Amino acid sequence: MTNKVPARKYFFSPYGVVKFGAISSPSTRFEPSGEYSIKLAVPAEDAAEAIAYLEGIRDEKATPNLTPHPVVSDEVDENGTPTGNVIFKAKAKAHVIPRNSAIHPFDQHVVVVDEDNNTVTEPVWRESVVRFRAEVIPYANPATQSYGVSLRLKGVQVRELVTGEGGGTGFEDVSGTMPGHAS
Repeated sequence: MTNKVPARKYFFSPYGVVKFGAISSPSTRFEPSGEYSIKLAVPAEDAAEAIAYLEGIRDEKATPNLTPHPVVSDEVDENGTPTGNVIFKAKAKAHVIPRNSAIHPFDQHVVVVDEDNNTVTEPVWRESVVRFRAEVIPYANPATQSYGVSLRLKGVQVRELVTGEGGGTGFEDVSGTMPGHAS
């Protein structure tokens, strides 16, 4: 008898607004080998079907005495007031060192395309309107007494691209307009 590897499950988010992302290039702030990530704000009413899909996969991993971990979080403004949006989070390591030593380490990247599936080479910044594709990884963690799903970011499709200007400080020349400022 052979053991079959379970089929991978994938998730396509609804379109939303990027609130944080290391999409075009990996961040090394917390992961020295690099990590791609996205936090996507989606109106709660537009996210209901996607949330139900993820909760269904999560609940397949339900374990007695463990608590389900939410699949999204509520977005709040600077005053802590809910905005009516939910946040979907996904990430992926840029350099993977598998636990199985028979598999060689490998690099991965996030594929970024426009609505016509043309490759997007410009960086994707906050406030861009996108959706993402992720592999869904269910988990049960007795240490935290919870079970849930992790989303491994695989691709991003851009509807409205926001990108930045390179160089400069972003300040305008305001010499002579401030008290005590030498002209």
